[in-house]
Amino acid sequence: MDISIQSVEVRGTSAQPKAECSHAEKEYEPRLRHFTLADHERRSEGKAAGHRPLYKSKGLLWMLAAVVLGAAGVAGYASRQVHNVAQTEIPICATKPAKEVLLDLSGFVVPHTKIVVSPQVNGIISRVCIPEEGQKVQTGDLLFEVDDVRYRAEYEQAEAALAVAESQLEELENGREPEDIAHARALYEQAKVQEKWAAVEYERARKLTPNALGQAEYDRILTNYYDARAAVKVQKAHVAKVEAKTRPEKINAAKAEVQRARAVRDRAKYYLDKTKIHAPADSEGKPCVFTVLQKNVNPGESIQADFLYTALCTLADLREMEAEVEVQERDLHLLYKGMPCEVLPDAYPDRPYQGVLRRMQPLVNRQRGVVQVKVAISAPDEYLLPDMNARVLFLKDASGKPNSPLSSASKGAFASGRDG
Repeated sequence: MDISIQSVEVRGTSAQPKAECSHAEKEYEPRLRHFTLADHERRSEGKAAGHRPLYKSKGLLWMLAAVVLGAAGVAGYASRQVHNVAQTEIPICATKPAKEVLLDLSGFVVPHTKIVVSPQVNGIISRVCIPEEGQKVQTGDLLFEVDDVRYRAEYEQAEAALAVAESQLEELENGREPEDIAHARALYEQAKVQEKWAAVEYERARKLTPNALGQAEYDRILTNYYDARAAVKVQKAHVAKVEAKTRPEKINAAKAEVQRARAVRDRAKYYLDKTKIHAPADSEGKPCVFTVLQKNVNPGESIQADFLYTALCTLADLREMEAEVEVQERDLHLLYKGMPCEVLPDAYPDRPYQGVLRRMQPLVNRQRGVVQVKVAISAPDEYLLPDMNARVLFLKDASGKPNSPLSSASKGAFASGRDG
């Protein structure tokens, strides 16, 4: 039986559908499996010995069939590579996102109120009452005590000097006491009696003849008479002085001395009180609860307040926290006071904190071209710690409010910061 072999065109560069390749394989595979040769194509056994045997012709045909099948397989593989492209699902957001971020900046978490407690007197730390780091203290709690022996002695000395000055002023204002006046008058009367006696003796000596009284005796009597007259004048002036009122100038000088002594006493009292260091109030003078961040001294250590800055401890109010970031000048037009923000700490990225832009520093750093901005965190908790790294997202107002520029006062502040 004669079966003709149809030519199969294989195009390695063309991409055919997978179904066509499979159909071609199914069509040619049975035909090649039952492939035979016609009788007239076979070589006779009686031909010359130089002709090729039949089994060699069949082997050649099988090789040709293998080539055809390989070409068909290559064509099918190329078709599958073209059509079997990996598809990626692209999610399509059907709704508009709720938050639109205008700026995404990195900054730090800082407390709104942070106080570094330092001494105001020199001395030795005698007692440390502050608790350990992380504990709470209230306004007025005793933190440290400085040895107060020297300061107490200076205060008591100033108190004594003030008492003396006040007594002298009171004496000048009230005048001498009656006893002093009576004593001065008695001395005046005694001087007058002595003058009268000296005058009588002088008159007697003057009437005697020079031969009856020697010259030396006469000079003595004359001197006593002059002394008695002078004593009378002195005692008379003393009585007038005692009985007279004090001059205003002396009273004013005594008042000034009292003020000076009182100032010295108050200064000594101030330093004595500063030997006990208490927890301060907040920036408005109201009582506050602070958290101890650092404790730097121990009992027995020497502190110097005059020449060196000594930080005894650091306190902070962790109930009010802020995020501190630096904004480039070119982005200032996007910011306004009260702008909604979101703070994402690097330590807890899954715990976002809501906040608002509280204030901007009214000065531009001309070297870096940035402005410091502080965002108030609405509801801080125990997870937020000072100096944490955080991302701050400045959000567009969800109500559709346009981004209002900085106020005129803020603009003026920024302009003044860049002047020069």
